Formats: sequence, structure tokens, C-alpha cells
Amino acid sequence: MRHLLCLVLLVQALLALPVTAQDCVNPNVQPPTAAWPQNAIVWVYAGNVPASLHNSIRTVLNTWNGSAGHPGNDSGVYFEFTTNTTTMDYSGGSVVNGGAYIIQLKYQVPPTGAVFGGTVGQSYEGSRVNALIWINPGITENTAFRHTLSHEIGHTFGLDECYSCTGAWQSVMVGGNPAGGMNDPYYGATEPTSCDLETIKNNKGYTYPSCDSYYYLQCKESGAGNLWDFTRCLCVNMRDPGNAPVTGTRNCWTNTYETQRRVGVCTYYLRIIDTYCGGVGFNHVEYVEDLICEEIG
Repeated sequence: MRHLLCLVLLVQALLALPVTAQDCVNPNVQPPTAAWPQNAIVWVYAGNVPASLHNSIRTVLNTWNGSAGHPGNDSGVYFEFTTNTTTMDYSGGSVVNGGAYIIQLKYQVPPTGAVFGGTVGQSYEGSRVNALIWINPGITENTAFRHTLSHEIGHTFGLDECYSCTGAWQSVMVGGNPAGGMNDPYYGATEPTSCDLETIKNNKGYTYPSCDSYYYLQCKESGAGNLWDFTRCLCVNMRDPGNAPVTGTRNCWTNTYETQRRVGVCTYYLRIIDTYCGGVGFNHVEYVEDLICEEIG
């Protein structure tokens, strides 16, 4: 009996070993439109997920954030977590009330027919803008929960299932094992492998962000009123009235500045208002405040 117990523990320990770069397998992919745009900042809403699992959500998001730069998937995509919820839902086979750059978590049986978890979402101008992720409420064990959530986040980067994988740790896109039950902590990866990250980068065409994650993190940690604008490589002070958040939106803000432009013999004095959501340019407006032209004799 003692030998049998040792054998079981040895098998579990081997299953728990992280996969090496040589062992991993490239997962299948979805169209690039299923992946977030370069440098997006995405808010993840806990919804009805129990508080006992919130730290697992944070762990998964921190892992993906740690893979957003180089080396990694080069996406510059970062996730922020909130315990709030939104009105985003799923009805008639479509997402309703979908916001921009958000993930809404739902702790319920996926209506799509999936067993462990499911992901749907919307795309705009060639990239994903949101995701609705279901986690089966039968998953209560933290490691099993992290595996399923990390798998579903992989879908939001345009990854499909790993149909060529023969081992549970060869890709985060290996689904759960129904034979092992919902709460098997020894089956499946809880973070992306090097193959997953390389596939994400190549499928979407992400390039190493010129605004390195180091500066983003420094900006974020420098004060609660700061947001990092990847588009212009600026740490935006949200307390500055000129950079006030756009009313009625979350993770959206405006940059206001003045400039001038020379056209022929005239100089245009402009006020520029750029709107950003999730670090991605959303709107650009130019107002001519003055115009001075030289006399031609």
C-alpha cells in the first residue's frame, strides 16, 4: 500500500512539472481579428465569481501581464482587475451591451455547450474589443480555476485549442479533462508556454512595443491618478483637467494640447483633442483657434 501511495504521488509530481520550451506544442489559431489590438489595456470584471477565487484571477492576469513584453508575446496588452460587474451579456447567440476593452467574467455553465469554460466577444476594425468568459461553477479548486481562466484568456489572444498536443502541459490551450473531474489540480497548464506566446505574436503580428512595459509599470506605480498612454509613450496625469476621463466611459481619457502648423504662407494655431481607450487612439479632433497669413506684395 505504501508503494502504491508513493507511485501516485510521483505521478502527480511529474504532472505538476512545468513544460520546457522543447516540450511545448504550437496551438491552433483563430483569425487575427479574435486578438486584442497592440498595446490595449483591458479591464477584467469579476462579476459573480466568488471572492474566494479573486486571488486566482489576479494570479492569472499577472502571469499574462508578465508575458506582454519581450521576450513574450510582444503584444503590450495588459489586464487590470476590478471586483465590479457590467451589463455585458449573451442573448440569442450574440453579445449584448458589450463595452470597449473589457472582459466580463461569469461564474455559470457556458451556454455555448462547452464544459469547463467558454469565450465569446466582439471585434472592431480588425481586432477584438471585448470578451465574455464563462467559468463552470463546478470549478471551485484554485489551481483548476486558474487553468480554465488562463485557457480562456488564451482565446482572447486569438488562440484556438491545441489539437496536436499529446500532453496536458504542452500548451495552456489544452482543455480540461472531464474524466478527471472539474477540480483536478494536476491536469493542464496555468500559464502560457513559450509556444503559446510565439503563436500569439506570429498570428496577430505583434511587434515589440516601443513603449516598454517597464515604463508602463513605473507610470502605474507612480500614482493613482496616472495612466500610461502607449500610443504616445506618455504617462498621463488624470488629475490634469486637460486629461480628464471621458464621461460615461471606463479606461478612456483625452489628451488636449496646442500646436501650430505651417501651410504655404499661413500659420494655423490648433487645439488638438485626442481620445484614447485602453491606450489605443479612439478619436482625433483639431480646432483652428487662429490663422495668420503673410502679406504677399
